[in-house]
Amino acid sequence: MPRQPIHYMKRHKILPLLLLLALAGYGGTATAAGQACPPDFGNGQLCTANDFEVTAVLTSGPNECTEGETISVDVTVGMRATASERYDIGLFAGDDGGDVVDGASCSFTSLIPQTANNAEFNGTDPAGLGPFRALDGDACGDVRSSDGINYRLFSLTSVLCRDRDGDGDVDVSGLLTWSQNSNQDVCTNPNDSANFFPDQKSKCVLEPNVNLPITVEPAPSMEVVKIAKPTQLPAPGGQVTFLVTVFNSSAQTDPLQLNTLNDNIHGDLNGQGSCSLPQIIAPGANYECNFTATVSGADGYKETDTVTAQAVDDDGEALNDSDQATVTIIAGAPPPSIELVKVAVPAQVKEPGGAAIYGLRVTNTSATQTVTINSLIDDLYGDVSNAGTCSNIIGKPLAPGGSLNCVFAQQVPPPAQAPGKPGDSITDTVTATGSSGADAVTDSDDATVIIADVPSSLEARKIAVPQVLVVPGGDFEFRFSVQNTSPVDTVTLNALEDDVYGNLNGQGNCSVPQTLSPAQTYSCSFTGRFTSATNNFQVDTIRVSGVDDDGAAVDAVARAQVLIIDPGSIPASLSVDKIASPTALTEPGGDVTFTVTVTNTSPLASVTLDSLVDAPYGNLNGQGNCVTGAVLAPGASYTCSFTAPVQGAAGDEVIDTVTATATGPGGIQLSANDLASVAILPAAGSALVVSKKASPTILGEPGGNVTFTVTILNTGAETLQLTALSDSVFGDLNGRGNCATGAVMPPGGSYNCSFQAPVNGQAPLLHLDTVTATATAPGGVLVYDSARALVFIIAGSAVTPVDVPVASFWLLLAVAGVLGTVARRASRR
Repeated sequence: MPRQPIHYMKRHKILPLLLLLALAGYGGTATAAGQACPPDFGNGQLCTANDFEVTAVLTSGPNECTEGETISVDVTVGMRATASERYDIGLFAGDDGGDVVDGASCSFTSLIPQTANNAEFNGTDPAGLGPFRALDGDACGDVRSSDGINYRLFSLTSVLCRDRDGDGDVDVSGLLTWSQNSNQDVCTNPNDSANFFPDQKSKCVLEPNVNLPITVEPAPSMEVVKIAKPTQLPAPGGQVTFLVTVFNSSAQTDPLQLNTLNDNIHGDLNGQGSCSLPQIIAPGANYECNFTATVSGADGYKETDTVTAQAVDDDGEALNDSDQATVTIIAGAPPPSIELVKVAVPAQVKEPGGAAIYGLRVTNTSATQTVTINSLIDDLYGDVSNAGTCSNIIGKPLAPGGSLNCVFAQQVPPPAQAPGKPGDSITDTVTATGSSGADAVTDSDDATVIIADVPSSLEARKIAVPQVLVVPGGDFEFRFSVQNTSPVDTVTLNALEDDVYGNLNGQGNCSVPQTLSPAQTYSCSFTGRFTSATNNFQVDTIRVSGVDDDGAAVDAVARAQVLIIDPGSIPASLSVDKIASPTALTEPGGDVTFTVTVTNTSPLASVTLDSLVDAPYGNLNGQGNCVTGAVLAPGASYTCSFTAPVQGAAGDEVIDTVTATATGPGGIQLSANDLASVAILPAAGSALVVSKKASPTILGEPGGNVTFTVTILNTGAETLQLTALSDSVFGDLNGRGNCATGAVMPPGGSYNCSFQAPVNGQAPLLHLDTVTATATAPGGVLVYDSARALVFIIAGSAVTPVDVPVASFWLLLAVAGVLGTVARRASRR
């Protein structure tokens, strides 16, 4: 049974441990945005000390935000020192989506000590307002392990609504710093961020991408549809019913408030017919109303009127849309006619594409004739007459003014096309054809899905070997690596520039351009000379820049520090570098290869590698090609790799840490560690949408038999096989009614079955049961979804069975169900 490192797993919907730290940019006297960010103070691996246990919660902030806007959040952070005392605690967060280390602007705060003689220590108050301890006599706040958890409230006012790592949530770069020397590190101003720049690379906690549980959503969208019934009248005219529908095609977290409906001919529609405002429209749902007006004129007269809807989303963002309907006056009896409306949900998917649900509504706009729909042909996806629930439309008589609805799912762009690029518009048109006696009827409509960008990113590392040389110094080897941490984009590196040693192209074995696939790493090294007097140091910076396959610029920075020392104080030192490949997996996970490099960064002494221990994978000696015992000369490295299973649900971040220990001259014990993280992403290629219907939905006491109908849609890009179907009340449905497992559903395909069961009880009773479908995708990945059905038992004698009416537009409950369950579609572990 594969190991499951649950205690290292972090759900992005709960602000996690190290992540929250960073997030915890809490305020001192007040939160200060726009302050200086810490420079890159490290030499390869940063923030390796484990002097704090940290928890945090998001105490205020939006549930979602529109991509590109700036938001404010409050975080309450809990900190417990694992060392006896730690001093001068500072917190930083990158402003406006920028990096916290060497960033352009940071929010900053610190702990505030006692501010008056009678002010008692109050750091454990969950309100997070302090005051905190003043243990070392300077101006800045400290913590003591015996206090337990210290809390701090922090307000971040410059958070960019942007998803940097492709998991759908807001990301912030953050850092926690501290001092461990009460005598030498004197903090003079708790509101000056420069007092809190770490003087040692290990004394901090860094998280480049802190996941806030705030969904990044595209701008809200809605679609207005207006239909005239009938569309043609014999002269001199007559009564026409206008049907107005406002559909919320926004992301699943973005309800709309519809405030106005205005018609350029018939005026304000509020109060006309069934129209009443304001109305709240859930994502994937619609508001529908109608009104009747007289249209008259001579043969050939056309009246076109336009209805305009205005709404706001839950963030106050305004939007509007409009649609027209035309009524024509003709001589003689009007021929039969239909109108087809098509909508896509969502209206935007992330590159390189994803599943969209298409909703169709066919309305008979004839004056007196009944029509029958015979086919539904999509110009991209072919015949969709039997796709999803669209077989419900085919062959059904449709009375004048009546409508039929269906939904089907497809991959956007179609599998036969090239993957989507940011900004691509994928438009497809469905044509409905039918008949009324000897007369043919037809109509078409299209829907567009936009491909949205997933930002690309790089992570760079640099170490110097050795880190120190005796006076007067000499040649150092600088080892540089850069990993493409983009979720989907290939990145081409075009430039490697060092602020001390210049253009690195052609120096050592460094060369550009280099093209990196997601998770791929490029490494090189070069030699640089630094000479100086004793105790002088040099920090040099490499900036790597390139362009992703969407044409967007991307860069990263890495620094290394070298030191000149007296010959009598030569230290022995060790560094560890750990890289995961790949850095992201679709749920439920899979195998990851971890590469570990241990470098003797001592200038003169050899060291012996004693142990390599990984949390959670244990002793690495004998795993993969890893063994201990290597003797490393000054500047030499030992590299090995091992493969381990990494599993989780969508949104998890699995973090593990490797620690190397070695023995230096005179028996000195050396230790260093590094961590690697793997993100678990939603399985974009596989998804189910389950719906369940009860008939009847109302029974007289004491109840009776109910027929439950289950519909399963394959909304992904891969063929799925139904492997399990169970009900929370009635158990395993395999073999019950006509339900059976084993059905194979191609992309866009569906499976339907029904079973009968008794629902009994004393009135009033609400019976609720849930059906769960599990299917297997290629490679053994499991996907599932659930849906509920309601049955009411009312007082009195048996009543005529009545179906609770489904809301009146094309997809409604089907699409609302899709959007409401997107977050929980995940693979079983």
